Amino acid sequence: MSTNRIQIGQLLTLQPPPAGKLPPQNAPKNDSLTTKQLPKNEAAAFPASPPFPASQPLGTTGGRTFGDPKSQLSAAECPKLFLPLHYEPNYKYPLIVWLHSGGDDAAQLLRVMPSISLRNFVGVAPAGNLGSPAKGYQWSQSPSGISAAVERVSQAIDHAQIKASIRPDRVFLAGFGNGGTMALRVGFELSHLVAGVLSFNGPFPQGMTPLRDWMSCRKVPLFWSHGRKSEEFCEGKLCDQLKLLHIAGFNVTLRQYPHGDELPASALADANRWIMESISSAIV
Repeated sequence: MSTNRIQIGQLLTLQPPPAGKLPPQNAPKNDSLTTKQLPKNEAAAFPASPPFPASQPLGTTGGRTFGDPKSQLSAAECPKLFLPLHYEPNYKYPLIVWLHSGGDDAAQLLRVMPSISLRNFVGVAPAGNLGSPAKGYQWSQSPSGISAAVERVSQAIDHAQIKASIRPDRVFLAGFGNGGTMALRVGFELSHLVAGVLSFNGPFPQGMTPLRDWMSCRKVPLFWSHGRKSEEFCEGKLCDQLKLLHIAGFNVTLRQYPHGDELPASALADANRWIMESISSAIV
């Protein structure tokens, strides 16, 4: 008999914190104070499409672009690197590899990391495998697109390990929408490299046998964030896919929020807690 490893969190009712008061970094969970302050000129939730052009200033939170100077990639296609505040090169940081939503680019990393944590992680993000700087990028779910995504994620991890101090057994793959679905795909392909996968409103991948290495895939812990009012990923589809994961014996933490197809800051704060708890539980 299979063990139920599906953890379902309550539906969150979000209330903004009192004026001038914000929950401290890594504070204990308090659902009445889940909305965190975001960088200047940004909203409390990220829509599925870019809230402003990627060229607009993104604040001063450590975002960097890197890559081979001989590469033919445009600035939007180059991976982005996020270094935490007070970066300490002698400390081995966990790494978050972020796969952006459809219609955006790798710079989305610089907008979401402050709401995950300013201090706990190094972040890196490759650009999607289909699109253009003008219209944004997607993650193609074709066989060639999946192979390209696996390669881009692997290269992004390698770049992050060159540019920053990374603990190799604490690599977490995360994505939003279309990027969340691809994060699950790539996480199963690279199950030997990732410590967990986080999908924010990204449906479970279908087609091209994502669970062909089932015994290895089911060992990857999953954090699944869902917007109850989502039109792109309806609640009925979520329930059907949860049944599949339960039967397959996956370890899934599901959190549902009273949102649609945007990404609430509270989901990112919960992701920070989940990752830190995963790391703490792994320490012997």
